[in-house]
Amino acid sequence: MRRSKTPIFGTDQLILLVFLNTVKYLSSKFKTCPFFWRYLTGIDFKKIELSPHCFNNVAKKESNKMTSAKKLALIIVDVQEDFGRPLGALYVPGGEHVPAKVNLLRQALKPDVVFLTQDWHPLNHSSFYTNNPGAAVFSKMVLADGSEQVAWPPHCVQGSAGATFMSDLLLTGDEIVVQKGLRADTDSYSGFGSADGLKEQTSLDAQLKAAGVTHVVCCGLAFDYCVSYTARDSALRGYKTCVVESCTGFIAEESRASERALMESAGVAVVEGQAQALIWLTDLLKSRPPNGS
Repeated sequence: MRRSKTPIFGTDQLILLVFLNTVKYLSSKFKTCPFFWRYLTGIDFKKIELSPHCFNNVAKKESNKMTSAKKLALIIVDVQEDFGRPLGALYVPGGEHVPAKVNLLRQALKPDVVFLTQDWHPLNHSSFYTNNPGAAVFSKMVLADGSEQVAWPPHCVQGSAGATFMSDLLLTGDEIVVQKGLRADTDSYSGFGSADGLKEQTSLDAQLKAAGVTHVVCCGLAFDYCVSYTARDSALRGYKTCVVESCTGFIAEESRASERALMESAGVAVVEGQAQALIWLTDLLKSRPPNGS
């Protein structure tokens, strides 16, 4: 029976290149007749020029395949006792129901990495009305640097019980905690840092890049402040970003509407619930291997 002249190793470039170089070496070393190898494989070795660069190119292609893989980060924003409990220092209405919803969202999405942002203020923080004589709680005030600031009640003070993550938020120990609002002279609603991007910069962006993240889903407290600022900063830095509104709580209807508009204009997808988030992630989920997490 006559053998087919179709190369037998055409499905794996790397193996083929190793094989071809080995054959050429043997042919030159032992004067083996190239017609034998042509008969065996269907390849005319006299017409093939190979070099170490071939291996480099194949390695580069394989590396690019790995680095171009889509990865998902779930950013759980400020799900802390002071925000989520009715007796908390800065209670967000409905916040007590958010941990259970976030737990289900995390289970459904199976993110590659999970971040927890944490408000972590010093006692003398400039946003606290108690540190601004004459300021009424929740009023607008102008700080020494000229920036406008909401006068908040003291909340999420470093080391306090109110600054801890809500007890019913299920944690595995693999989460990456990113603390914000550590500087007394500026407030950082965003998990990436202060609004000016200068006074305070967290490690969030660097850690997202290090993890190879391409897609970000945000949830937590509150929709119209820290979630919105974090999501908009995420989109600004080039991550495909989505906010799952049912897994958040908001402070006021007016700010909820205005922040939604700002998010959407920044390219953030604001979806209602878990099912819509999965639809939004269709391209990422298809790219995962069958047994991928």
